[in-house]
Amino acid sequence: MHGFLVQGFEDKGNSILRIVCKKLSDWRIYIEQLLRQVYTQCMTDAKSRKKRICESKADEIQAAINYGIDISMLTDSINRSYAERISRHQSALNGADKLCRAKRI
Repeated sequence: MHGFLVQGFEDKGNSILRIVCKKLSDWRIYIEQLLRQVYTQCMTDAKSRKKRICESKADEIQAAINYGIDISMLTDSINRSYAERISRHQSALNGADKLCRAKRI
């Protein structure tokens, strides 16, 4: 009789374990779907936000051109590497520093 009780308990324990595992699996699937939806929404929002920013920047650049600003130097600068831009900037700062020191003499 003792064996029967243990067997019955093990059967109940296994069925409870199966139910718990099934529920956990269902929750895991639900959470994965939810995360996928959130990720998709975030990426969609980021793409539309980036598109709006790019359109806004294009409008600002066109307004500058219409105002008469020559943007050729800006476009040339954008095409340079970071190191080259930093080097040119440092040269400009050094030149401005020399002019400030010459003014004091």
